[in-house]
Parts: sequence; structure tokens; C-alpha cells
Amino acid sequence: MTKSFAAKVVLITGGASGIGRVAAGAFAEHGASVVVSDQAVAGGEETVRMISKAGGKSVFVKADVTQSPQVKALILEVERAYGRLDFALNNAGIDGARANTAEYPEAIWTDVMNVNLTGVFLCMKYEIPLMLRQAGGVIINLSSVAGGPIGKHERRPEVANISSIPLRWREEFSELGWRLSKMWLCLAIHSLRSDSDEQNVRTESELQIHQHAR
Repeated sequence: MTKSFAAKVVLITGGASGIGRVAAGAFAEHGASVVVSDQAVAGGEETVRMISKAGGKSVFVKADVTQSPQVKALILEVERAYGRLDFALNNAGIDGARANTAEYPEAIWTDVMNVNLTGVFLCMKYEIPLMLRQAGGVIINLSSVAGGPIGKHERRPEVANISSIPLRWREEFSELGWRLSKMWLCLAIHSLRSDSDEQNVRTESELQIHQHAR
């Protein structure tokens, strides 16, 4: 296999399971040094063990993306360990309620916005300065098809925010000569059910990695 990400450093939030875990494995297989981050320590460490067992390079750093000091500490640890950050997959997210506006639970709204929207903002806030110092990088914010053109915005208002990346963010990155991308996924698989499921998600992740990171 061609090590197309050799000497590259990748950060993946929400890497303790599902899409984050499979993406981390795919990057490692292509030669990247992968920093796996999540609140779930056991799952995050298992992701690192799986990568190491396969011959890849990975470390785990616990962080809550809703807490600015923890996100700042995460990026500082990436810089301390590797000196750079080439690719960030802001994948951490939680599910919301399927409810109309008048029926949407306020507590769930707050939790989802904190993780899925503020979490992405905080990650970018601290990822960008490190990338500025090295004059380049790629950031992908993972979203859901529920917030895209074929989704039902009235039922999933939280994901519509990330799916509609503000124009100013894109202009800011364009001025720097960088790329800011979003990805829609039809289903976030938090617990892969079988080896065949894992292989299917792995194949899709690898295709998307090549599409967005080259």
C-alpha cells in the first residue's frame, strides 16, 4: 500500500468508535501519525491499540470538545508531540432529537449545540494558529446528511448549522490558500456490528480521505 500520508500528522476527534475509529485506522494505514481524541478513554485507547497492532503510529489524548481549555491543551499536545498538524477531522458529535421546533427539548438542544457546533468552532479556533505557523493544512468538519440538501432541516436543526458552513470561514481559508471542507454522512455508526460493516466503512473512509486531502 502506498504511504500517501507518510510524515503527515492527523488529528481526529470522536475517535473512540465508529467513523472516527475507522478513519483513524485508514489514515494510519496510509502512513500518517494519528492523534486520536475523545472523552471515552477506554474506546480511544482501544483505537490506538488497534492501530499499533496493525503497524501504525497513534496516540490518545482525552479531551471534551465543548471545553475551551481542554481543546487548547489537546492542540498543544499535538504540537509538543509532533511539531505540526497537517490534517484535522473534526468528527466528535452527538445525536439530537427528531422533533419539530415547538416540541424540541431545550436540554437536548443545548447539549447538541455545545458538542456539534461550539465543539467544531473551538477545534478550529485552536487548530488554525498551529497550521498558520506551518503555512498550510486541511480541516474537515464532519456533518450529517440530515443537515444537507436531502435532509429534513426542521427535524435536525443542529446539523444544519455545520452543513451550512459560514461563507466567511471559507473566504478566510481561501485567503490563506487552504481548504475548509464539510462532509455529509448518511449514518454515523457508533458500534460496528461485524467485520463486513467495518470493511465497508473503512473503504468509504479511504475514498473520502483521498478526495479531500490531496
